Amino acid sequence: MPAPSVPYVLFDDPADMCARANQLVRLVRSGPAGTSSLGSGLWDGVLGPAMLAKAAGTLASMILLLPAHGVVDAMTLLRALYEGTVQLSWVAIDPDAHLPSWYATSSYWEWREHCYWEKAGRGLRSPEEAEELKRDGGTREDRLPGVPTMAAEADEHWGTLVPGWSPTSNADDPGLFSSMRGLYGYIYQRGSAATHARARGLDPFLSEVDGKTTIHAETPASDYHVYALGLYTLAFAIAAAEQSLGWPSWREATRILGREAEVFGRPSAP
Repeated sequence: MPAPSVPYVLFDDPADMCARANQLVRLVRSGPAGTSSLGSGLWDGVLGPAMLAKAAGTLASMILLLPAHGVVDAMTLLRALYEGTVQLSWVAIDPDAHLPSWYATSSYWEWREHCYWEKAGRGLRSPEEAEELKRDGGTREDRLPGVPTMAAEADEHWGTLVPGWSPTSNADDPGLFSSMRGLYGYIYQRGSAATHARARGLDPFLSEVDGKTTIHAETPASDYHVYALGLYTLAFAIAAAEQSLGWPSWREATRILGREAEVFGRPSAP
């Protein structure tokens, strides 16, 4: 039976969000990463913990921007955090089956980068290494699916196992913020606008008064949704990691977010 979806609450107090974010980051960093208690496999001993550590580091970087109340650079970081979390969640479904796609994608982009630098006479790899990367990169079908596809497949899988993670991502789902695919439109598209300097990403740097346009430093945001979504995105990474790696605690993450009783039905004993 699918786990029930639970609507998320968007925090609006910056000091509160900062405290919760730092607790989530500490939850990740206090785990077994970097110690002998990690697993012995490529996924549970290296790549999974590394992806989770990267996600925590991205949220920590976002929170550094919070005092200035800016959202454009934070949105760019949130997009990166989201994409990394989707990838972690998708590979974690079945590491043995999905890691080859991750490896092929990594090899392909390493080969592409080498080719660019080679044109400038500064190839990053030997000819033999470059040929191996090209071969390992395979075809498009060998590489990772698109972000929306990975998000939907992660929802379908983890939504049946993780309390509070919705297996669906319909626009009318009351737990829209409880699914990776549901967050796609809120994070990835708006994050792309910030990353690629589209109109929405430039709005905070422009003002028009009496028909005259002024360019200035970013106007402070009036809400903190970008940062709140960063907290929830890292929480998804923690949930998938617990299922796949055995740590950190998803229940502890929900407690940090003030959602333990909603997700699990009651708070655990202190």
